[in-house]
Amino acid sequence: MSNKGNGGIFPRGKVLYVRYYDPVQGKPVTESTKFPDSRQGWRDAKKYKDDKVLLLQKEKKSLKHSLRPVGSKNTLEDAFSHFLKMNTGKDQNTITEYNTFFYNYLAEAFPSSSPCSALTKASVEDFLLEVKARKDKSQNTKYGICKNMRKFLGFLFEYAYIKDVFMLNKDVFTRQEKKEVVVYSPEDIQKIMQGLAEKSPNFRVSIYLLAYSGLRPVDLFLLEPRRINIKNATMQFYSKKLQEWRSVPIHSELLPVIKERLETLPPGEKIVQYFEMKALGKAFRTYLSDLGLTGKGYTLRTFRKYFETEAYDNYGDARAIAYIAGHSAQTADKIYRQFRNERLKAELEKFSIPKEEKKDL
Repeated sequence: MSNKGNGGIFPRGKVLYVRYYDPVQGKPVTESTKFPDSRQGWRDAKKYKDDKVLLLQKEKKSLKHSLRPVGSKNTLEDAFSHFLKMNTGKDQNTITEYNTFFYNYLAEAFPSSSPCSALTKASVEDFLLEVKARKDKSQNTKYGICKNMRKFLGFLFEYAYIKDVFMLNKDVFTRQEKKEVVVYSPEDIQKIMQGLAEKSPNFRVSIYLLAYSGLRPVDLFLLEPRRINIKNATMQFYSKKLQEWRSVPIHSELLPVIKERLETLPPGEKIVQYFEMKALGKAFRTYLSDLGLTGKGYTLRTFRKYFETEAYDNYGDARAIAYIAGHSAQTADKIYRQFRNERLKAELEKFSIPKEEKKDL
């Protein structure tokens, strides 16, 4: 469908774009909404534009009051509050990580009441070297502190909290440790899937979605019944990490579980009804304990690793599986768009979880 130029919303190809004025940048902006050119897509695009304009108006007021001229006594806590405002779209785990970085680590070396000018090339490098030398933190914890320090510094430079931009010596950073990828053994994944028949519909559909879609656990909480097409065996999901919508096929083993869930779901409810990921994680750990599968390093994310390992190594086309699992690959993005649903579904169906063989009596 096409409603060309309707309220600053217009199609380009099969995707809807919006045009609006950005009072912060002081210029008009055109951007893709990632929504398809459909009735629902137009409704979603209008809401997207309205929310964006409202957010920018609030941001303009916020900048007017929070940003003082360079050289005034902006404190680190002032800057961090502004940093959090600019990252409100991130998931809760990321926001928690930012708060931990600032209050548990940075504020130990630089009191939060200190002016932003306290962060100089020399002082930040000393801080990161001290982090690097700590024996009480894992390598990846120290890597995370370094990563967030760079992000926060970039923000301070962008909004002129720090007048003089500087580059940090690469030797002060802690490198990320590449850990062994843990996947389910054939016996363990069979035990996990077989035991679901006795579990609640909410838990069962959550685990089936993780096992047969390869989705990130955080993306489960955004799945809506209206985005599921049982007839065509497809579903749309929004990736918070990529900040885009994707339409993917539903595996034949997953389809009846989703169908059963939708038939009993009250109107307006989400498919996965855990309050937060921690609650689902706790339920899964209890389930593993009941099955005698503790101490093996299994988590909710292990489903994604298992899906990708099996699909890539034994069955599917790597590019198609990457798209289905919600990976971002800018260099391959144009290729992904050429895949039709039939092709994606054919690749998805090559993935399977082994089942226990029935013995003849």
